[in-house]
Amino acid sequence: MAIKKQDFTKGNILPPLIRFSVPCIIMNLIQSLFVLTDLFIVGHWSEEKESIAAITIAASPMWLHMIFLIGLGGAVNVLIGRAFGAKELDKMDSIVGTSMSVFTAIGILFSAELFIFAELFLTLLKTPPEVMPLALTYLRISAFGFLPIAAFNLFGSVLRGVGNSTTPLLYISVGLFINIMLDILFVVVWNMGSTGAAIATVISQFLGCFFTIFYLRIKQFIFRFEIKDFKFHKDTCKNLFSLGLPGSMQEIFVEVSFMIILVIVNMMGATASAGYGIVLKLWSLTALPAYSFGIVLGAVASQNIGAIKIKRAKQSLYWCFLLSSVPCWICVAIMQCFPEFVIAIFTDKPGIIKAGSDFLLSSSWEMLFLPFEFCMTMFFTSCGKPVFAMICVVSTHFIIKLPLAYALVFVLHGGLYALGWSFTAPTVVTTVIYFIYLASGRWTKIKKL
Repeated sequence: MAIKKQDFTKGNILPPLIRFSVPCIIMNLIQSLFVLTDLFIVGHWSEEKESIAAITIAASPMWLHMIFLIGLGGAVNVLIGRAFGAKELDKMDSIVGTSMSVFTAIGILFSAELFIFAELFLTLLKTPPEVMPLALTYLRISAFGFLPIAAFNLFGSVLRGVGNSTTPLLYISVGLFINIMLDILFVVVWNMGSTGAAIATVISQFLGCFFTIFYLRIKQFIFRFEIKDFKFHKDTCKNLFSLGLPGSMQEIFVEVSFMIILVIVNMMGATASAGYGIVLKLWSLTALPAYSFGIVLGAVASQNIGAIKIKRAKQSLYWCFLLSSVPCWICVAIMQCFPEFVIAIFTDKPGIIKAGSDFLLSSSWEMLFLPFEFCMTMFFTSCGKPVFAMICVVSTHFIIKLPLAYALVFVLHGGLYALGWSFTAPTVVTTVIYFIYLASGRWTKIKKL
């Protein structure tokens, strides 16, 4: 049985959008659980008290590199979606072959870079001395997983571009199941702490990648991802980077702003670092609907833009606003009512629970606006306006977020609770600018790729 594809350019847009979005949301939830599983198991069964801080600090440079791949993956999604909507099958073959070459090279490069410069990254983050040995080991082991991470991003982007969100859900589920089993073996049974968690994650990533390639072949997917499929087309590569690089750089600059704040938090000690890190991982869950519908919109809007159906593309944006904002607002309500209970899911250490709760209470308000920011960012990227989105997001983080964080912590001496308020302001400003641009109609001048 061949793998299914979905044409979003015909019929009632809402039913297929919902069917497509559910697997995307579940898949992103499972991806978040990769790190959260490590935190949960290490937090409850590791005898190393610095393990949680080691994982949360090491995750920052890992994520800094992953978001570059995610940005390029978004470009692949848009390019495949446009070509699929326009029924340009030869162009799809060129996009996939070129993307395979680019993603493989980047995956190998990032693995080598993170392994070699791991200590430098952690030193720049002002990692507490008592945490450094565990964080260094965790980061260097995790670096070996970047080739399968690159492959996962490529597979998922191509599949979603042709309207398939169920197959990415399948292979990420297999990877998570393997990761949980190995976490239990390495951390709970063999008591290897954060080191065991890193080894478990890398092994599960490679096994999940092999499973995906095997599954796509036996299901006769239109692309087999074989060695002979590696290609390089200059024009396709140019389009890939012109669309993906602004999004990647946007997320990298945003992550740099988070890393600067992490430096501030690390200066408060390991307890503050652990509490802050847990909240950041919770955000990955809270923001799942917003992030997932941004991905959904990348496929749905791109297909309609490729088919020159601009009004239908805009209609999909409004539906994604509605479907993503409600669950995010419910999550914010839960966090505001039960902050200590939420943090206690991941640790039983009172100091970390207190630090995490303080930060959660003030920072979670940002989630009220993220659905609009995420959806419009992907929508404008689908329209060929990624530079505009990058400028909006990056400027608000560096002009508003970082100066405000410095003032709240070092001038007003407010601690983690005060720091949390610096996270909402840039998101509010970006959302307002996006709505003004959407109303102006300038995004409708769409360049053919």
